[in-house]
Amino acid sequence: MPAHFADVSDIRQIPDNQEVYLDTTGFTSVTIDLCERVPSPPPNPSSSSPPSATTDGNASADGDANPDHYALTYHFFDIVAAEDTKRIYHTTHNITLPGFPTTTPISSLLALTTPPPPPSAEGRGPNEAKWVCVIMTLIRLVTTQTDMLVVVNVPCVPAAEEDGDGEEVVDFERGVYGRRVREGREVMEGVVGSLRVVDWGLFGDGGDGEGEAGSTGGGEGFEGV
Repeated sequence: MPAHFADVSDIRQIPDNQEVYLDTTGFTSVTIDLCERVPSPPPNPSSSSPPSATTDGNASADGDANPDHYALTYHFFDIVAAEDTKRIYHTTHNITLPGFPTTTPISSLLALTTPPPPPSAEGRGPNEAKWVCVIMTLIRLVTTQTDMLVVVNVPCVPAAEEDGDGEEVVDFERGVYGRRVREGREVMEGVVGSLRVVDWGLFGDGGDGEGEAGSTGGGEGFEGV
């Protein structure tokens, strides 16, 4: 974790299954959640699949039938506000990370959420996000029936623009994300690249781990954050 990210548990209580870090120089946040594993989609996914969002060509036409893609989108819609407009721009599957065996299902997505217009004519406040880029990595720990979710939220906040270089030109359609989103992606790469489980007791009786490097030891349960 970059040095300028502060552990939120030092200032307020955080659930045992979660770690949260905030950028002390901006508005970006990082969360790591241990969630109950999302089961495979039902035979007729149209009746219970996650709400639809426009996706790019990297999301297969039968994505909901893919259990890892289904879980990825399920978690995404679970963590964002229901009233926000959502668009998934990029999804990637079959990712490999050094702290986990190559058989571990790992996926990621990059999405944009936009809150509804403010009710007053004055517009949004200086610390209210106009939009939020959600960068998410899903690590599926099969033997412990756990989905590990790493999320970097990068909000576009007017106050940050006034203090910095002004409003950035972004075009997610063309892959132009701007400096803050690029930095958020670098944070994600650094976190998941060094992440590993060091205390399998977090998972109760779920097993002795999946052969991940660093799967013994104490600490806070995670290593590399």
